[in-house]
Amino acid sequence: MNELTQIRRAYDTIEEPGEETVAAAREVLLAQIESMKNPRSSGLGRGWVIVIVAAAILVGALLVTPAFGIRGRLVDLIESTSANSKISFISRTPSSCPPECRSSEIYVMNPDGSGRRNLTPNLALDQNPAWSPDGRRIAFQRSRPPGSVDVYVMNADGSGQLNLTRNAADDFLGSLPDWSPDGQKIAFARVHAGNMEVYVMNADGSEQRELTTGDAGDPVWSPDGRTVAFESRRDGNPEIYLVNADGSRQRNLTRNAAFDTNPVWSPDGQKIAFESRRDGNSEVYVMNADGSKQRNLTRNAANDSLPAWSPDGQKIAFMSYRDGNSEIYVMNADGSKQRNLTHNAAHDGVPIWSPDARKIAFESRRDGNPEIYLMNADGSGQRNLTHNPANDSLVAWSPAQRK
Repeated sequence: MNELTQIRRAYDTIEEPGEETVAAAREVLLAQIESMKNPRSSGLGRGWVIVIVAAAILVGALLVTPAFGIRGRLVDLIESTSANSKISFISRTPSSCPPECRSSEIYVMNPDGSGRRNLTPNLALDQNPAWSPDGRRIAFQRSRPPGSVDVYVMNADGSGQLNLTRNAADDFLGSLPDWSPDGQKIAFARVHAGNMEVYVMNADGSEQRELTTGDAGDPVWSPDGRTVAFESRRDGNPEIYLVNADGSRQRNLTRNAAFDTNPVWSPDGQKIAFESRRDGNSEVYVMNADGSKQRNLTRNAANDSLPAWSPDGQKIAFMSYRDGNSEIYVMNADGSKQRNLTHNAAHDGVPIWSPDARKIAFESRRDGNPEIYLMNADGSGQRNLTHNPANDSLVAWSPAQRK
């Protein structure tokens, strides 16, 4: 059971607190949620969050009579920590547009689809946005003729766009830049001497250095920032590798003759989900962070791919073709209780969880072109957020921000 669920249950068992108590409990809760984002910066264990919040609410219940009619207010305030996050996505001009007017831009909007705006209004191809851990900056990749590709960074409102890499080589466009958990570094893939390698640099672009040796891409930082998972074909087929943040101890985790790709860390850093074709089709696998105990979670004749952990680590959303077209499925982290959330004849894919695990954003073609959709975590309330003839894709949630 995650922290928010425990808080809700604790709150529902007591009398209504007064407004001053709610305000005080809110401040305590938000401070503790902020400290939970970086466990190393706080001496409080996760369990103490529940104790502190429950104590604050209980004191209020004892001191104030239920005369204000505000039951549920604290829960609303808890949930607002994700409601004030943003959604970014890529919007591309339709293929019917002449080549001279085609572009790819980075947009942001509120989770309800309002406040939509273009952060990169130019004729370059801007793609692969990645939010910084504090939600204040976005790293992305920009491609300009005759083929130059660089990693840029900008503020969350689109201001302060800065080229970080400024390199003659292509900083590979197909691999998202990835922020370290403390926001101090960015990992990215660069084509060098005919091979693609993983590089790391400071968040201001300084101290760029090669992290891998031998055909590597798709870097993903571990939640503790000590290691980076990545894909490599150095053994003749795609495998999942791990390397220390200083470049030492590169090791093959999967060691299988089939294709193993797309590593995704569990929120606690104890496991890695990934895609594997070792059973003849694409399946979602999970393994311990050291590569041990690899097992197939989906076990279906159709292709299952793109695993996405819920922020509480309890569930995994993924894309499946088991119904004859791509649908969004969800399952428990152990592979049990797999079920279809989207139930639509059109293409639905690329699920992304909201920071509070209550909603899932995804791409859908049910309106004839790629659009960004949103649904509740149980599949209900599906709605189109973008409503645009352009092609909208690569959705990403920003971390929740305190107001």
